[in-house]
Amino acid sequence: MKKGVRSKAYNTITFPDSQRINNRPKQSLDLEKNPRKNLVKASDLKENLPFQVKVIDRKKVVGAFKLDELERILIKKFLKFSKRVSINSVEFVFDTIKKPKMEGVMHTGSLHVDLAGKNQHLKAEGREPSAVLRELIEKFENTID
Repeated sequence: MKKGVRSKAYNTITFPDSQRINNRPKQSLDLEKNPRKNLVKASDLKENLPFQVKVIDRKKVVGAFKLDELERILIKKFLKFSKRVSINSVEFVFDTIKKPKMEGVMHTGSLHVDLAGKNQHLKAEGREPSAVLRELIEKFENTID
């Protein structure tokens, strides 16, 4: 990633490039219009949670940004559920399985929810970890209703 120079006066980040046109940089990123500016990291959401949240990738295939996204989905959904049911901990564990003969990659996931007094274990599989997680959250929502 290129290093940028931040301009406080214009609230932009300028990425210098070796090829300049009329001594002006080619790339500039406006912080006011940047949609990623408002993203909240899962670690910021975890500070005041009434329950523990873990996302585990057994094969270590998925990157840190994707793991953070999965953790954010878990936190947001289970904060809503915690208003209805008391939750002690939530754990999403997934594996990546490569299928032979160009069939692609499958993800199997399990959701372990520790409720006050009982545990819920749900399993699903799909092509994307986020799709597997959403399917498991729907299954959990159907079991508590």
